[in-house]
Amino acid sequence: MNRAALVPVPVPVPALALVFALSFPLLSACAPSETRERSRAGAAGPVVIELFTSQGCSSCPPADRLLGELGRRDDVIALAFHVDYWNDLGWEDPFSSSSWSQRQRLYSHELPSRVYTPQLVIQGREHVIGSRRDAVLAAIETQAERPQPRLEIAIERSGDQLALHIDRDAEGPDAELRPVVALYESGHRTEVQAGENRNRSLQSDYVVRRLLYLDASENRATVDIDPAWTGALGVAVMLQDIDTMAIHAARARDLPAA
Repeated sequence: MNRAALVPVPVPVPALALVFALSFPLLSACAPSETRERSRAGAAGPVVIELFTSQGCSSCPPADRLLGELGRRDDVIALAFHVDYWNDLGWEDPFSSSSWSQRQRLYSHELPSRVYTPQLVIQGREHVIGSRRDAVLAAIETQAERPQPRLEIAIERSGDQLALHIDRDAEGPDAELRPVVALYESGHRTEVQAGENRNRSLQSDYVVRRLLYLDASENRATVDIDPAWTGALGVAVMLQDIDTMAIHAARARDLPAA
């Protein structure tokens, strides 16, 4: 398959409560000593790119490779959401989740767009086919010009728990934006045994493992880390308008070893 795979997935208008139901639970927050985050970009802040992908889609590996490349840039925060609607077509993606498919449907309604893979959503405001380098780079450049509200994060890891503190302006028009926390993992290689990518070895980076939707007033969270996640871990915090899905600011940090 040499083009983006269009999958006929129904796109309902989801209730905000469904978003809560699909997010992972939070634990109590505590950060006795915190390492301050340094901005990963200039004054405008980094651009978030979210790739909706699947190991069952033969059009996706080029987009996965491009995401892995762009994620190493200081002005980009890369996230890979492996959707589950390809799982009945020959290969069950081990990183897939119905929650990630639902996040894509939220974007589908707001952008608007069809649901397809590989879809790359840039700063929650526009989308392109994730393997089209020129279109991806142009979209990143466009979104990088937007000013961002102040956002800093501090993290502390204690074993298999991550304490997160968010520092942002408490007043003004951006105060109602909700923090969305993504825990991601890089460095996986999968030998695909069936489906469109049968007998291919696929690299997966910036794979989202947890996604937490906080209330606008929340500035602390504690996140559990599965001991089975042995790849390189990182955390990203996005200030997102849940009504429009636009991302106004974001920061990311690599996690220290346990």
